This record gives sequence, structure tokens and C-alpha cells, in this order.
Amino acid sequence: MRAHQGGYYIRLNAKDIPGALASIASRMGAAGISLESVIQRPDLRVTDTGSDGSKTRTIVLLTHSTMEATVREALAQIASDGFIVGEPQLIRIETL
Repeated sequence: MRAHQGGYYIRLNAKDIPGALASIASRMGAAGISLESVIQRPDLRVTDTGSDGSKTRTIVLLTHSTMEATVREALAQIASDGFIVGEPQLIRIETL
């Protein structure tokens, strides 16, 4: 399955602090993943807080076609940066 190529829907909860979204987008770009859409709306705030007490926001990313293994590697690096809370949700976008 990790050899699957296509677009992906990614939902994650990121700390609502300066630089969080920039770090996430930079990691995706460094992995060669092109983002089709990024959504971070004020009404998508979640009640979870980071370990440091910071508020979190839900961020939704849609990617252009890429390999699943590449997306998973990028998400692992994003998680290690400390800007996200919990596990990211990854859903394949199938073309009919």
C-alpha cells in the first residue's frame, strides 16, 4: 500500500503558535510533496491542548499526486518537530 501514488487528504491538530504552519509546509516541500490546498479556519479550533498548554487548531492539507511512503515519512518528521498534537489522519484520494 505504501507504493500507492495519488493525492492525499491530511488532517492534523497543530499548536496555534507562530511558525507551526510554516514548519509543516516546509517539511512537505522538502519531501517533494506539492500542496494543492491548505485550510486553517478559526472555527476549526479543537479543545485539545499541547503538552505546553498551547491551544491547537485543525489543519487540513490536500496534496497533489505523490507516493504514500513519502507522505508518511514527511508526517513522521513533522511530528518530531513538536508542532502537532496527536496522530495525523491520512486518507487517500481516489480518482474514479
